[in-house]
Amino acid sequence: MTILPLLRATAAEEGSDVRIINVSSGAYNLTSSEADFTSFESLNDKAPKKDSCKGIIARYALSKACAILFTKELQWRLDLERIKITVLAVNPGTVASGKR
Repeated sequence: MTILPLLRATAAEEGSDVRIINVSSGAYNLTSSEADFTSFESLNDKAPKKDSCKGIIARYALSKACAILFTKELQWRLDLERIKITVLAVNPGTVASGKR
């Protein structure tokens, strides 16, 4: 069983407050304007080589943009079905650990 059916069942209970939280990053802003989200292949074709520093950063940024787009799509679909689940993407920001 996947978790979504369980969350749907829980959301149907009176007084429930069901949330799905996806972690993203401000790095999504680094996603290339040439990114083509029509397929996995098109995303990979436009990304820089994965073994370069630029490629690693570009793919990280793209993965964070995809997390945000997935979050929006999931919320839209749940709203269409009138399922009371809140779906959010959060940027945890910089953590002040006290370490240098």
